[in-house]
Amino acid sequence: MSWLVRLGLGGVGLKGWAWLGIAAAGLTFAIWLCAKLYLAGVYAERIRTYEDQIAQLKADLIANEVISRQADADARAAEEEERKLKELVDALQNDKSCPLTRDHVDGLRRIDESP
Repeated sequence: MSWLVRLGLGGVGLKGWAWLGIAAAGLTFAIWLCAKLYLAGVYAERIRTYEDQIAQLKADLIANEVISRQADADARAAEEEERKLKELVDALQNDKSCPLTRDHVDGLRRIDESP
């Protein structure tokens, strides 16, 4: 009990201790609530950051899909051009006035000789 007197609480009765307990519980609850609200804000910011990253990834995937489609279209166009060029070379090979061979056209020989 002597330590209560040193703290100035020697004359506090049962009712006073009850009020001190309620005040301490209220203060503890307030600190807990502030921590919870702070952490909720931190988590909300993290979620917002993750949502922004997901949106950026989706935009990158869409851009990648557009680039992929364009590359496929370019590849088809190049194949069609090669096919036409090959037909032209074949037609000109049969013509005696034009001594054009497959070796004269860059790339056709490699395409024709590939497995």
